[in-house]
This record gives sequence, C-alpha cells and structure tokens, in this order.
Amino acid sequence: MDSEGRPLELPAGGSRRSVTVIERGGERVGALVHDAILGEEPALVEAAAAAVGMAMENERLHAEVLARLEEVRASRARIVEAGDAERRRVERNLHDGAQQRLVGLSLALAMAASACPPSPVAVTASTHSWPRPPRSWPWPCGSCGSWPGASIPPSSARWGCGERWSRWPSGRRYPCRCGPRSRPRVASPRRWRWPPTS
Repeated sequence: MDSEGRPLELPAGGSRRSVTVIERGGERVGALVHDAILGEEPALVEAAAAAVGMAMENERLHAEVLARLEEVRASRARIVEAGDAERRRVERNLHDGAQQRLVGLSLALAMAASACPPSPVAVTASTHSWPRPPRSWPWPCGSCGSWPGASIPPSSARWGCGERWSRWPSGRRYPCRCGPRSRPRVASPRRWRWPPTS
C-alpha cells in the first residue's frame, strides 16, 4: 500500500524501476521504489531507505500515542460516569430514607393524637407518653436546599419542613418547637399537664 492506504503493485524485475526493502528491527515495514540507475550508488539508496524508515517509525509511534490518549479519554469518561451513577444512587438512598422516616414519624404522631381524649379546649399538653425519634435519625439542618442535589422529599415539598414538623395531622398543636434552622425539641414531661388550663 502507498502512503494514502491504496494498494500498490511493486515493479517486476528487469524494469526501469527498482525496489529497496525497508526493515526496522528485522521486520519488513515498507519498500522504496526508485529509478534503476540508482542501483549504481547503493550508499545513496541505503541512506534514503534509512530516512524513510525513521519517518515511518515516527508515524507509527505517533499513531500509538494517539491511540493511548484515546484510551485514557475513554477510561476517564467511564470513571466520571461511574462516579455520577454512584452519586445519584447515594442521593436516592438518602432521599428515600428521609422520606420513610418522615412518614413513620407522621404515623406515630397521628397514633398519639388519636390516643388523646377529646376536649373542647385546644390541646397543648398531655400526660401520655409522646413518641420520641431515635437519636440516629438524621435531622435536617438548615433549609431543604442544603440536602444533596437540592431536592426536597415529596412528603415535605407541599407544606415545608416547619409546617410538617410543627402540626399534627388533625390540626392540633403538640408541645414541640421547630424552626427552619433548629432541631425539633419536645417539651419536658414535667411541664405537661392534663387537662390543660385555659
């Protein structure tokens, strides 16, 4: 093949064109086609063949470097893709865990609210044992925008964190203070009284 990759037939013996084989490291890498009259000057032909061989070797090394660079780019892209997939998985697990804990706490508070005896006076305290969440629960600090990916769980997207934590499902207040940047704190049991005073 020639320099452009097209098939090339070498001239046959006895013609006006001669062929000098180019070898690098004992391996045939090309051929130099020249005028037959240059056979009378073998040193010149050998020098030209050596120069062509070096140029071909440089091209081969350049092609290898480009191939390795392409492999490095592909490997880097795979690493970035794997990192993004792992980040999305961790964010999804965090959001799902927070969603489950919020739903569980809502159910526990609803059960506690249903256990309170009815009273015409607004309920602000009770002698019932109020459920307290475990310390292992990750209380969200700050606004919901500080969560990974700034994604708000569906259970808090409608009413907001403060409204969800500060009210019962039935609409009655319970002894807890909550703010957008504070952890909900349940009042001390020694301060609870029943029935509540007006």
